[in-house]
Amino acid sequence: FTFLVSGLGSLLLLSRQKGKELMKELLLKVPIVKRVYIETILVRFCRVFSLLFIGGVPMMDCLRLSKKVMKHSSFETIVSKAEVKILEGKKLSEEFQKSPLIPILLVRMLSVAEESGRIGEMMAHLAEIYEGDIERRPLAKALGQYVPAFMVPNVFRQVESMPLTKNGKIDRKAL
Repeated sequence: FTFLVSGLGSLLLLSRQKGKELMKELLLKVPIVKRVYIETILVRFCRVFSLLFIGGVPMMDCLRLSKKVMKHSSFETIVSKAEVKILEGKKLSEEFQKSPLIPILLVRMLSVAEESGRIGEMMAHLAEIYEGDIERRPLAKALGQYVPAFMVPNVFRQVESMPLTKNGKIDRKAL
């Protein structure tokens, strides 16, 4: 009976906006889930931002529109605060650095991009990095069940087909 009541209570809580927000905040507190959850949020942000910025949309509009796809109030607040500071002449990387939720990789790469003037390309690259991390984890975990940990690659690269030599064998140099 207790299990049924708590299950119904949880469903009721998650059906309300406050309950959904509470669950999202709780996900940031669970160590195993936190990194993947943050990377998922940042993939959405970086991908949309890069598409808009490369397409010629002004930076402030890119931030305003990209913020909406994050679907997490804490991250949306970080971007909103950054918007205000950018209008005051600050850099986006400097503002992101102030938040413990934004990974240092994003901050450093964004800083380089701001200096080189290639923000759109760098945001696209960051989205690919975070997407790759999210996709790699299950593959690495599954592979780790069959081979020793030191044999599990750090980098996986998807290819359309295996390159072959003239003899029909796998061309390892081309990989």
